[in-house]
This record gives sequence, structure tokens and C-alpha cells, in this order.
Amino acid sequence: MLYVITGPPAGGKSSWIQAHATPRDIVIDMDRIASALTGPGAPGWNQDPIVQRVAQRARFAAIDEAVKHLAAVDVYLIHTMPGPKALARYRRLHARIVV
Repeated sequence: MLYVITGPPAGGKSSWIQAHATPRDIVIDMDRIASALTGPGAPGWNQDPIVQRVAQRARFAAIDEAVKHLAAVDVYLIHTMPGPKALARYRRLHARIVV
């Protein structure tokens, strides 16, 4: 199952995932991706444009690959404010949208 968790910053999206996901599940979160791509001492909320661009590309690749495995694992995707195009894609994938 694909879960798309939406909502404002600091709205509890990560906490919801923490309460529901298992260690085997895939979690796609821009903050976690950006943190994984930066060096020691980088801020947890890194808004550097280059970091954000690289993280966004990694996020797209992760989504594309993860949805191929929905029969085997649950995928939790944080998307703060998905637009109509993204929502349409998630609906085609039979995602559960969690606000």
C-alpha cells in the first residue's frame, strides 16, 4: 500500500509514520533524504538550493522505484502539499491519502 502523508510543516507527518510504519517499510521523506546527502554538522532542516535539488532528484527516483514494489512492502511518502498532478498519480496508484 502507498500512504501519502500530507499537511503543514510540523503538522505530525513524521510522527504519524513513526506510529504506523514497520522497519521493513519504505519511508520517503525529503528531510531525511537531504540529511542523508549532507556532511556532518549540517542542519537538520537544510534549505541549501543545491542540496534541495539533489534531494528532490533522489526523492523522484525513490518514488519511481518504490511503487514497483507495492505488492511486497508498504511505502510511506511525505508530500506536504501535493498539487493536482501529483494527487492524480497517487490516485492511479490507489494510494491512501492521510491528511
